[in-house]
Amino acid sequence: MPSTSRASSVSAAPVSAASVRPLRVEDQDALLAAFNGCFAASDPGFVARTAAEWRWRFVQNPAGRRATLALDDEGAVLAQYAGLPQRALVEGVAATLTQGIDSFCVPRARALGRRGAFVAAGERFAADYGGAPGAGDPWMWGLPVRAARRIGERALGYVPFRAQVRLELAGPLRASATDLSLREAPWSELDELAPELDGLNARQAERCGAFALRDAPALAWRYAAHPSRRYRLVVATRHNGELAGFAVLGVGRFEDSEGLLWCDGLHDPEAEPALVEFAADLAAREGHARLVALLPPWCESFTSLQGLGFRVRGGRTLWVGRSYTGALPLEFWRERWFYTLGDTDLV
Repeated sequence: MPSTSRASSVSAAPVSAASVRPLRVEDQDALLAAFNGCFAASDPGFVARTAAEWRWRFVQNPAGRRATLALDDEGAVLAQYAGLPQRALVEGVAATLTQGIDSFCVPRARALGRRGAFVAAGERFAADYGGAPGAGDPWMWGLPVRAARRIGERALGYVPFRAQVRLELAGPLRASATDLSLREAPWSELDELAPELDGLNARQAERCGAFALRDAPALAWRYAAHPSRRYRLVVATRHNGELAGFAVLGVGRFEDSEGLLWCDGLHDPEAEPALVEFAADLAAREGHARLVALLPPWCESFTSLQGLGFRVRGGRTLWVGRSYTGALPLEFWRERWFYTLGDTDLV
C-alpha cells in the first residue's frame, strides 16, 4: 500500500476534505505541486516527480488508472491514495492486482484518525476498486513506511503478511552447462516475441496461483517506456528458436545491496542456470559487486538460486496487503502469489 509522506506537523487545525473523487488527467499540475511539496518537506534527498513520470504511471499504464483525491472546498489537493494496477491471472482467471504507491496527505490536512483526508481517500479507493475478480481488484498490497502502515492497519484494513528477504550472489556462480542460446535483445523485439511470451505466461500460471502478466504490452510499458530508468532484456532460446525464458536486469540498490538487479523474468526450469550465468558474467564485466533478486520464499526459484550460489539476506521490507474476496484469504497470497522486484516501484 502507500508510502505516505512524513513531513513535520503544523500547528494549524486539521482540514477536512470537502470532496473525494477519482483522479482526472487535468489534475496533473495541482497534484504534482502538492505531491512534490509534501515529500520534499520530509526527505532532503527527494527528487521532484516530473510530469513525464506522472503520465507514465497514471496515464500510460495499459492496466488502467487507480487513484483517488481528497480536495478542500477551493479544489486544492489535500491527499491522494493511489496504486499501480497490473493485469494478472488469479487461479487462471483474468484479474487486476494493485500495488499502493505515491499516497500522501499534506501537513495541514493530517488528521490521522478515521475522519482524516487520507483515510477518506483510502476508503473511497477501496470502495471504487476493490472486489472479487470480475468486479474489482481482489488483491491490493504495498510496502508502506511505518507511519503509513500504522494508519492503514488502524483504518484501512492493512494486514502484514511477510518480512521480505532477498537473494544475493556475491561470489562464484555454480552454473551448469546449457545448450541454450543467450543474448541481450533490444526492447523493440517485444512484439516479435509476443506469442512466445504468451506461452511462458501460460506455463507460469500452471506453477503458481497468482501473478502479474509479463506479456509484451506490460513489459513495454514497465521497462522500455520508463521515463528515467534503463533496463536490459536478456532472452534464452532453444536451438529451434523457441523462447525458453527471459530476464530483465537493471543497475541500482535494494535495501543494503547495490549492484546488478534481477528485476524480472519468466523461464522454463532448464533456462534458469543459463540466464543467471549470463547475468552474473555481465555483473562481473561491468564491475558490479553482486547480483540481487527478490522472489517469494515459496517458489521453486527461491531454492534453486541458492543451489547456484545465491545467499539469503535478511531485510527491513515489510509487505502488507488486503484481500477483497473471501475466496482468496491472506494465506493464498502468502503461499501462491509470484512476484519480483519489478512488481514493486523500488527499481
